[in-house]
Amino acid sequence: MKLGIVLEHWGLGGTETYVEGLVKHLDKCGYDVYIITLKKDAEHSIKFIKKDRVFVCDKYKLPALISSLDLRLLNLHLYTSLLPIAALAKIKGVKVVSTLHMPLNSWGIKIRISWIIACLLSDTIVGVSRLVIKQIERYQAWPHPLPGGIDNIFLSKSRKFKYSTETYRIAAIGRLSSEKDWGTLIDAVAMLVDNIKEKITIDFYGDGTLQKVLYEIAQENKVNVCFHGHLSKEDLVEELDKNFLSVLPSKFEGLGLSAVESMAAGLPMITSNFEAANDFIENMRTGHIFEFNNHKQLSNLILWHIDNPIESKEIAKAGQVYAKNNFSPSVVYSGYIEIFKKYL
Repeated sequence: MKLGIVLEHWGLGGTETYVEGLVKHLDKCGYDVYIITLKKDAEHSIKFIKKDRVFVCDKYKLPALISSLDLRLLNLHLYTSLLPIAALAKIKGVKVVSTLHMPLNSWGIKIRISWIIACLLSDTIVGVSRLVIKQIERYQAWPHPLPGGIDNIFLSKSRKFKYSTETYRIAAIGRLSSEKDWGTLIDAVAMLVDNIKEKITIDFYGDGTLQKVLYEIAQENKVNVCFHGHLSKEDLVEELDKNFLSVLPSKFEGLGLSAVESMAAGLPMITSNFEAANDFIENMRTGHIFEFNNHKQLSNLILWHIDNPIESKEIAKAGQVYAKNNFSPSVVYSGYIEIFKKYL
């Protein structure tokens, strides 16, 4: 049961986290999986699969690689390269399962049209959230979203729900980039009265180009911040045990897997109202949702969690149960097994 999983490159984002979980699950199920990236040096970053299963291949050389590996199916996790790779795969006669990590309407017209054509060329389209599915259901779409599975290290974590009156640490997990809107989180903390603000630290877990800008905003507003960079899952789980709350203020997310991981680790979760948040946040039960870019609303929610530790703990527990029941690898990746069985 040979198949190739194709990405544009191997980075540190949610797509890579998703693919890593999928590959591990497929390996357990006996699939012969190869990872193909379209840019160089990816083999140095992928640690969860043998090196002889990782290939860096220019898209025009992909047909020859498909033949040499005798691949019967390609699962595409692509963005700007989705259409040319889907077309090349169809020319070679292999089955194509395209996984869309972002909704169509998050793109400009040129990429949107190319994605629609790629959908028409694909044998099955997978969406990672209900929002993605809703926009592609007229094509060969799998009827249910297949979100990324949470690594078992998050699922096995037993969190001690302890609170401190001296410090309050807020986790901010994800790239330090404009679409995450981390400035709104800093502004929200800055609005709090001094005796509360001074005990809060925002822990940023992720890399990106905006670290200096965010640091300067925090300094101007006298908000405590700590930049940890991108951490391994093992280190991240340990760090999250020091936090009391997690916030994801993004403008948009295909799903928001880092938020689900925070919930699984036992943190109460606040997200902005990007549509995919409704896939895992039931407002005021499994987490809280605020209006995007509304730092006053977010500030009030942060203060609520500080002032109501017992209720905050109950939300954290409900979110943790929901994440474990709905986002474990065996649950979310089972749909891929059903799809691949049709073609292999």
